[in-house]
Amino acid sequence: MSTWTRPGAAWLADPWGRAEYRWYDGVAWTEHVAHDGTTGHELDESFSLLVRPVSRPSAPPTAPPVLDAC
Repeated sequence: MSTWTRPGAAWLADPWGRAEYRWYDGVAWTEHVAHDGTTGHELDESFSLLVRPVSRPSAPPTAPPVLDAC
């Protein structure tokens, strides 16, 4: 039987698709992103030029499920 487990803090694929990765702090998605090996703050104008501008959904996505292999 699989159970849902909330992932711990980690760099995960950006659910909004604005950068390659977004930091998930174990509770919520943050504004910290990574793209092409460079990390930055999504709201930093110089870094935001590197990420793809797309509209953000009205509600943040939920944490991705992690299945327990037991």
